[in-house]
Amino acid sequence: MGTWQKYATWIRPLLTVATIVLVGISCEDSQSPEAPTRIAVESGDNQFSRFGTPLPQPLVARVGFTDGSVAPGVRVRFSASEGAGSPSPEFVLTDSRGHASTRFTLGNTPGTNVIRAEIADDGGNFAEFTATASVFYCPEEDPTFVRKFTPQGGVILFTRQSSLNTSGGLPIAGLVKITPDFPRRAAATASFAKYEEGIGRIVARDAAFSSAGDFFLAWADVFPEVVKVRTNGTNAHFASLESFVNAEITASLAGVLFGCDEFGPFVVGCRDTLARFPEATYAGVPGNRTNNDAVAVDLESRSPYFEDVYFVDLSDFTLRRLPVDSLAAEGSSVVVVGLTHDEAEGAKGMVCHEGMVYMLVDTDDTKEILKVDPSGGGTKAVEYDFFSRGSGKDAGEQSDLALHSGFSFLYTIDTLNDQLLVYDIAQRALVEMFPDTSLGFDPESISEASSSGERVGLVVLP
Repeated sequence: MGTWQKYATWIRPLLTVATIVLVGISCEDSQSPEAPTRIAVESGDNQFSRFGTPLPQPLVARVGFTDGSVAPGVRVRFSASEGAGSPSPEFVLTDSRGHASTRFTLGNTPGTNVIRAEIADDGGNFAEFTATASVFYCPEEDPTFVRKFTPQGGVILFTRQSSLNTSGGLPIAGLVKITPDFPRRAAATASFAKYEEGIGRIVARDAAFSSAGDFFLAWADVFPEVVKVRTNGTNAHFASLESFVNAEITASLAGVLFGCDEFGPFVVGCRDTLARFPEATYAGVPGNRTNNDAVAVDLESRSPYFEDVYFVDLSDFTLRRLPVDSLAAEGSSVVVVGLTHDEAEGAKGMVCHEGMVYMLVDTDDTKEILKVDPSGGGTKAVEYDFFSRGSGKDAGEQSDLALHSGFSFLYTIDTLNDQLLVYDIAQRALVEMFPDTSLGFDPESISEASSSGERVGLVVLP
């Protein structure tokens, strides 16, 4: 046997083994699974709940390949990138559909929570969920139900009857948007939402915006109620009221609705959950009741968790403050300051601004904006006297008070002269606005006043 033949006898088996190994490697490479490269939000995005509580629905992420096929058995990590909430569990394997699911508990402070879902072995490949931690939340309320009123600015007047856009026939009742033009002292008006009053069943009471853009109306339509405005401008029942006489409403920063009628202040947390505060409830009989035309919530008080509710007690002619924590009183109501008979009986609206309480008073003998300082035992002073405009009709009939906090403006409506009045707190000056007749609106667009003035609700767009 030659030398080559001798070496070939043992080289050949080695080559065969090498070939098998190489073939095996080649086959393994061709069947190696592609690393998942896509992760996306499947469901659970944009949820709301109270801070420190679990979100109603799980967070579900979807993992897959670039060709669109799903990736089962992939480890996904959930973590809070904003808001200090916590997922449970943190690490999840995708199921046969490529889904990884976890429950998430919001952080302990109100605000936005951002939750990141990332492929555990590829930290640069992630998707994010957003959730909102609210001070107050109703599980049955859909956050998209409420209209976010834009553009910002302007004033909404809630009126029982208006001659705006009637074109003959029955008066149109509803909402009128007023956009002031201060240099020209004009105010463009437009029908915002309307309904035909018909036989006169609907009686306007008040309107309120929350800082989140929720819009509430208080009226009597067969029975007294609060309604919530839908995106398309229609309304849905929100809460039943107990009094046909009247109900003033206002909203806190958390979106909780407060109000006052002759029985005293009340709160509406979720739909049909009107509750009264035992610390400030009255019998509702003459001489032992509250003024149902004036209630205010201090939106700039200790924190978003707490509010101070101000109301007028007619049993002893006082302005009172009730400290509350969303839905519960923190103590009994306390007297802020004593009021005259006219100030207590004639209060038509009230707002809080920079630690002060401003009250609109309108009677035959007293027509003023009263400024009350609740600190240090409480003091009061006349901020503006409407009789400085003149007597009789010149003084007007003022109804309701609204605040534009950004400009420190107080708005009221003189229903006797169909004027929007703007009081500049900083300048201590009153500006009389008129509807912009150049736009073809009736000068009586603002209200169709009776001899005693008309009950309206007035609120500034958030």
